[in-house]
Amino acid sequence: MVFAVQGGSLAEGMDYAGDTLIGAFIVGPPLPSFDLEREEMRRYYQRRYGAGFDYAYIVPAMAKAVQAAGRVIRSETDRGLIVLMDSRFTEPGYSRSMPADWFRSDARELVSYSILGEVDEFWRSGDADEGLAADGLCQP
Repeated sequence: MVFAVQGGSLAEGMDYAGDTLIGAFIVGPPLPSFDLEREEMRRYYQRRYGAGFDYAYIVPAMAKAVQAAGRVIRSETDRGLIVLMDSRFTEPGYSRSMPADWFRSDARELVSYSILGEVDEFWRSGDADEGLAADGLCQP
């Protein structure tokens, strides 16, 4: 078992072949640091497209989150668990940047209200097409 921080030495340039990495818990969107350059980008995109925060912060964060998930699922034969643990992942600004096959019509489909049972069912089922992603902060 490996625990790593996204962006750390285990995140970049590493290939976890086979079943070396069978899951990733993405605790929250890895938003870029606030700095003057990023804020200038936000202002530019706000003036140009009316979506400054999305382009300057959310899109880069989701690119990193999807990259982290891609460490688990690298080919059509890989099987693994990806858990998104922040309610922001269900918000439109974030979910628009998710791959099209992560949910059918709404990111709220990813929310689990029984994560331990669903994780157990996922590993017992052997059905790689029944992926599981859960937002641990949206539980009742």
